[in-house]
Amino acid sequence: MKIFFLIIFVFLSFNFSLSKEINIIFKIDNQIVTNIDLDNEVKYLTTFNKNLQKLKIDEIKEIAKNYIIQEKIKNDEIKKTITIKDKDFEKKVMSDFIKKQGFLNEEDFNKFLNENDINYNILKSKIVNGIFWNQIIYEKFKNKLKINTVEIKKEVRNALEKQKKNYNYKISEILIKNDNNYIEKFNLVKEEIDNSSFETAANKFSISDSAKNGGQLGWIEGPSLSADIENILSNLKINEYSKPFEVPGGFLILKLSNKKEISKNIDFDKQVELRTNFEINKQLTQYSIMYYKKLEQNTSINEGWKNFNIIGTTKKCIFWNTYKIFKKKI
Repeated sequence: MKIFFLIIFVFLSFNFSLSKEINIIFKIDNQIVTNIDLDNEVKYLTTFNKNLQKLKIDEIKEIAKNYIIQEKIKNDEIKKTITIKDKDFEKKVMSDFIKKQGFLNEEDFNKFLNENDINYNILKSKIVNGIFWNQIIYEKFKNKLKINTVEIKKEVRNALEKQKKNYNYKISEILIKNDNNYIEKFNLVKEEIDNSSFETAANKFSISDSAKNGGQLGWIEGPSLSADIENILSNLKINEYSKPFEVPGGFLILKLSNKKEISKNIDFDKQVELRTNFEINKQLTQYSIMYYKKLEQNTSINEGWKNFNIIGTTKKCIFWNTYKIFKKKI
């Protein structure tokens, strides 16, 4: 035992002057989260979401902490469920992501990451696992999806016949959990929107997966939306947001960022397909929130590790594993 502690002491002392102190800030089941993990999450969020830079650092860290918890819980489920068969899958995913971010090639993207001190492999894990999570939700709940194709065709036809003009809408969302505190949450959301922005409020309060992107959903064709939602959007001015309205899984607030008129020569079948996909995504989002909530309830999240310090950034995992092994032998 004395030899063990001597080795650990020398091991840590050697790195003391060359490294940053690491604190375990909380533990999710058997996974530890350190201040370094939190700092990396903050860098990632503020690099890809400039709205967050307007917040105080403590607020950003609280958002980052919540995202870390979500990712750890989801990733644990992914490890149990997903087996990668396509070796080029990750490469394809990252290639699409890089294009969507507006970079011409991977070299320029890597340069951007280096300038912002973002680890490529950590980022890749976030992007790929986000797709894997959606795959899990689809496989688990695809047989529970309720899609009435006849009704969808009827709604699209009515929308096209009634509207003198048809629009594409650029929208953002905030989805609030339907619980005993939802009225208080509405007030906090409104206050955040007024004091900062809709996007920042989405980052802080929305339970939708779009929260990381400031709630942004991008451009959506009006005829592909349900009549109720298009009616809400059609009555909003640019940069206005709606009152909360109830949807399965919570209360939704929509912001109209922009809109543009579209051609009268609209492909009916395409609109039916878009409307069907919109309904599928809506239902899968509800199932995703429900399933995550179930996993979260069965997860132990312990913040009692705040005072446990590790010295030596490059050795933390080795030390932690050694500590666990040694503890078992005692």
